[in-house]
Amino acid sequence: MKLFSSLTLMALLPLAVAFHLNPLKKVKQLQTTPSQLFGGQGFGKRSSTNEDEAKKGSGSIENLKRIYSAPALYDLAMGYRNYESEVEFLLDSHEKVSGQKAKSVIEVASGPGRHCMEALSSKLVDRAIALDLSPEMVEYGRGVAREVLDNDMLSSKFTFLCDDMRTFELEEPCDSAWILAGSLQHMTTNEDVIACLKAIHRSLTPKGTLILELPHPNEVFNMIESTTNSWDVPLDDDNGKEYGELHVVWGDENDEIDPIQQVRQNTVVLNLTGVEDAEKKSIRGVVPLKLFTAQEMELFARCSGFKVAAMYGALSEEVDINNEDTAYRLVCILQKP
Repeated sequence: MKLFSSLTLMALLPLAVAFHLNPLKKVKQLQTTPSQLFGGQGFGKRSSTNEDEAKKGSGSIENLKRIYSAPALYDLAMGYRNYESEVEFLLDSHEKVSGQKAKSVIEVASGPGRHCMEALSSKLVDRAIALDLSPEMVEYGRGVAREVLDNDMLSSKFTFLCDDMRTFELEEPCDSAWILAGSLQHMTTNEDVIACLKAIHRSLTPKGTLILELPHPNEVFNMIESTTNSWDVPLDDDNGKEYGELHVVWGDENDEIDPIQQVRQNTVVLNLTGVEDAEKKSIRGVVPLKLFTAQEMELFARCSGFKVAAMYGALSEEVDINNEDTAYRLVCILQKP
């Protein structure tokens, strides 16, 4: 089943604005089944929260659970990622810093865990772990793993953990850890950020790396007022006929920003239309997201036992962090001594 084979550049451009991406990147097809998209896996009922309710729990884990309780919709909305090239960058960056190839990786706050699965399925690593707090996301990710990994990988080389990124512990350390797609922004206090980084530090081998992908610092200093970012992802059947669409909102013009705490109350909407009982396929909430600067990340690294080995403006060594024309992300390569 093709999920968005007719996704055009017009549909991709607003997505690129929302996540500060290169709009010409290849969009990877997702292997999500109709049953995962339209029934079960977190779609049984509408999950919503009004803005006032969400703000009461600013930074609360419970509010994040509401937003990420629709894993297949989230997976579809994030389908712009080029997993092959991004994983190549992640592993090359580790080898460049540590002087040796990564044999094991953990993807923290992983969502479906597609980056670590890509590394394992391509036989670039021997062992992979995905970790996410949402039980629905973990269940969905395990289903994806059964589709993309062979039985040997599933039985002995891959693990999907449901745990808190601030407090988790591993039985066996990994060589490299990844927090991608701005997921560290869910840590809205300094204490939470340091707790998360220390948990990862404990879970890494000597000379291990932590690779972070965050919005570029330009976002922090240019965010005088909130803006609305939205896009639509069309859904096509096997014959190329469009039968519905996913409407995504990531940030609203009325979102509040706290300049002291550097936290934005970010509106998120995932709404599926054009299918039977579509009104039940909707998620809406307000997610607090922390805004980071490069100088802060260096201090957070030091407080957590890491050193900053490199910074880039994208998941590419060719994009300098200071390049105003090409830098659209803050990618930090941290190393454990």
